[in-house]
Amino acid sequence: MDTIEFRIARAAVFFGVKRAGIALLLALCCTGCKSTPTNPFLADHRGEKASPDDTAAGADADESKSAAPSTVDLTVLEKGGWFEKVSPPFEKRDPDERRWRHQEIDRLLAHPAQGHPDLSSALAGTDAVAAVNAAIVMVHWGIGEPIQQLVAAVREKSLPMNARCAAAEALGAVHPSSPAPQLRELLQEFAGPVDKNGTPATAEGQNPELTAVLIRALARHAQPGDEKWFTAALRSPAWYVRIEGLAAWAAIPDQELPLAAVDLRSDQDARVRAAAVRAIAAHHDPHAIEYLQQALNDQVLDVRSVAVEALGDLGSEEAHAILSKLKKSRSELTRAASVTALAAAGMRDEVEAAAKDTSQHVRLAVAQTLGQAAQEGRQVAAQSVATAHDLTRDASAEVQRQAVASLAAWPIEQAGPVLLLAMAEGGYTARKESARQLAERWPAAAGFPVDAVAERRGAALAELKKSWSQQYGEINDAVAAAKIETQSLITLSEERIREVQNLVAALKQANLPEAVRRAALTTLAAAGPQLVPVLEQRLDLCDPLPRELYEDVLPGVSPVFAVLERLSSQDMLQRRAAATELVTQAAETALSPLALARLAELVEAEKDPVVWRGALMAVADDSHETAVRMAYIAVGHASVEVRRRACDYLAAHGDPRHAQVLVPVLDDPDATVVAAAVRALGYVGTLEDPQPLVRLLNAPDKQLRLEAAASLARLRAVQGVTALERLALDVDITVRVQAAQTMGAIADPAFLPTLMAMLGDRANVQRVAMLSLAQIAGVDVAVQEDGAVLTNDEKVHRWQLWYRDRQDQAPAIR
Repeated sequence: MDTIEFRIARAAVFFGVKRAGIALLLALCCTGCKSTPTNPFLADHRGEKASPDDTAAGADADESKSAAPSTVDLTVLEKGGWFEKVSPPFEKRDPDERRWRHQEIDRLLAHPAQGHPDLSSALAGTDAVAAVNAAIVMVHWGIGEPIQQLVAAVREKSLPMNARCAAAEALGAVHPSSPAPQLRELLQEFAGPVDKNGTPATAEGQNPELTAVLIRALARHAQPGDEKWFTAALRSPAWYVRIEGLAAWAAIPDQELPLAAVDLRSDQDARVRAAAVRAIAAHHDPHAIEYLQQALNDQVLDVRSVAVEALGDLGSEEAHAILSKLKKSRSELTRAASVTALAAAGMRDEVEAAAKDTSQHVRLAVAQTLGQAAQEGRQVAAQSVATAHDLTRDASAEVQRQAVASLAAWPIEQAGPVLLLAMAEGGYTARKESARQLAERWPAAAGFPVDAVAERRGAALAELKKSWSQQYGEINDAVAAAKIETQSLITLSEERIREVQNLVAALKQANLPEAVRRAALTTLAAAGPQLVPVLEQRLDLCDPLPRELYEDVLPGVSPVFAVLERLSSQDMLQRRAAATELVTQAAETALSPLALARLAELVEAEKDPVVWRGALMAVADDSHETAVRMAYIAVGHASVEVRRRACDYLAAHGDPRHAQVLVPVLDDPDATVVAAAVRALGYVGTLEDPQPLVRLLNAPDKQLRLEAAASLARLRAVQGVTALERLALDVDITVRVQAAQTMGAIADPAFLPTLMAMLGDRANVQRVAMLSLAQIAGVDVAVQEDGAVLTNDEKVHRWQLWYRDRQDQAPAIR
């Protein structure tokens, strides 16, 4: 007779419960970050600022590039206007970079090589400004070596200091002849004589502005004996001269770093301390590890970040060990800096592991390094492909955007599958950016309906995947091979799986004898980690498992279920701690369907907002139906924070079904929750009745009106476009700026006329309007190819030309 007791006994034999010391065999399958705003240097700490007349726009750069020699306007050589390019103070700088710039001279430098005009008359003329400008242009064109003219310009006191500094910089760029003798003479004159140890004879008559440029120029042509000038610079009272001295020493790592350079790691100026850290690392000083660890405790965050970066440059095993430890720091920014340093050191495995960090800053740093995965050859490692796939589905839109941008450095054969999957599975930002990049690199993707409803997008993707497979091969093979999840499972026979099902069914019987119940639980526990996937594959997860499985069996075979069991505690503090731990575990490995089902069951009756917040954070990246149901429940929670986070979740996982849940939230008593619900409605794809949002266009709160207008515009409702155009005329400049930003984020060509009109607004509005125009156009026409800085008026003029030339193409753009 096949009784329950008999089946339990037979299952116990299958799972080895009665065979002491015999464990189930487990098979383990594994698979083996702009511009960042920083505090800039004071732009004109040496020399005069260029006047508006000096930096006024000249002929359009594109026109100057295509002009014939006879049409080049050489009167620009007679104009002043040199200025120093603002550089981030704590970032590495290219020693060959041109720091001294001139708006109109830069246009002349961009002239095609085959059309270079003859500058000899200007060089030999009586106009000192034209002569020095001609000499600078000739050096950068590589058509002469006017060394004596540049030396004379550096000495010419009647010239503006900015022009003299530009001449000194150009002197350092002379090639192939070496200007080192002349540079030493000039340093003797403007820095003062120094002895062989680099000790200045006197501080009188020194010119720190010129000294700094001359030190940088000499470093490019340094010969034995020149170290004394670099050491003397370390003792300068001017911080920027000390930095140039350190940079010069960093460029000659074969020489022993002087004590004066090492001592600057405790300089009063943070910028100098950071430069000293870099020099110490470049020289692999015997005490480098000790000094860098001291710098990790600097009071200025930027210095600490440079110290982390320097550890990556150091390249030793000890440095790598410190970086690995820093990757676990409590400081998000320190962890992010360690990721960047590990990437520079080639420690890709360490970098990829940080992609699961709970901090957006760290994941963003990982995303910024993805491009490096393709630098050592065309084949990108499978783990990097998997990381890219994960980051394009990140909870942070900024991380999604950066991950997609980094894929531009990958071969299309490997970037394409990830981009296509991002268009299918990623958030709105990843979907939009992936479609744009893929269309640029693979014309077949042009016209993908980014903002269409899910059904239409799915149909379009199916066609794209078919075309991709025909041209490049199966997409699933390309990415899925890199997404093999770590498993500790063995394939159970059908008979054993049936035994699990029978045991679970038996446990659901209310009158089951206690001894039989305990035997069944013991037998199920013996299945080990493989029990979870078996339960998921063969049982209806909508039907909760017997309570004893959650309490007595699953916590012993799965760490996640051990945490979930603590969520059922009566102790609120223990539940809160468990929720926090669950967030960490979910960041490392997504919750399984069974774990999700259990979490939803536990939090449904949860009152504590902290526990609910943790639960929503744990499922933030999960689009499974169970996680969606959790968010639906959360929008009705008593806590404002929980309701708001639920709306944020629904915004990240847009679906037309969300509308029926979100529309009632528009009547929430808390304004932040209403705003979150309005934003989420903008991502549902389609809204049958937009009137609830339309009514909010007249709300007293301008921010709420802006959110409503943005959501309506995303839903392609004409009321939203019209409302944003009205807000672009608001008397409050903050509202106008936000309206311009929103238009760029939506990237609808319908906003082009409004954004063009905003170019006549104040500077802050102009700047944001131009950024938004670039987002819609897909190109920033106000960026000079050679990196030259344009004035605001020049940028506006370029956009006006672009718009005028493309008005006839507007229907095609749409």
